Amino acid sequence: MPITYQAGDDSLTADEFMDLFSQVWQRKPDLDRVGYALRSTINISARDSGRLVACVRVLTDGYFAAVVTEVLVHPDFRNQGVSQRLMELAYECSPTSIMFGAQRTPDELMNGIGWQQGPNIYFKRK
Repeated sequence: MPITYQAGDDSLTADEFMDLFSQVWQRKPDLDRVGYALRSTINISARDSGRLVACVRVLTDGYFAAVVTEVLVHPDFRNQGVSQRLMELAYECSPTSIMFGAQRTPDELMNGIGWQQGPNIYFKRK
C-alpha cells in the first residue's frame, strides 16, 4: 500500500506523534504540552497502512508568517521522497509565505569554545 498524505490532519494524536518523535529525537517532551502544540499548528501527516511515519507541522499567524516547526521522518522511510512531499503540502497549506530553519553542522572552532551554529532560514513566498 502506498504512503498516504493528509494536509490539515486534525486526527493526529499526541501519542502517535510522540511515537514518531522518539524515533527521530532523544528528548521526551511533556505529552499534555505536545497535545496543545498539535492543536496550535497545521499538521501534515504521512501514513503507511494507517501508521504515522512522517509529519510536518506549520505554525502560522494566518497572514504575515508561517514557520515549519519540524520535519519528522521515521528512519525506515527516509530517502523515499516523503519529506519533499510533506514540504510541498506545507507550502500548499500555508496561508502566507513559509519559512524553515535548518540546523547546520557546527564549525569545529566555535563548537570547541562552547558556541553552536544557529539555524539557517529558507523561505518560499506566495
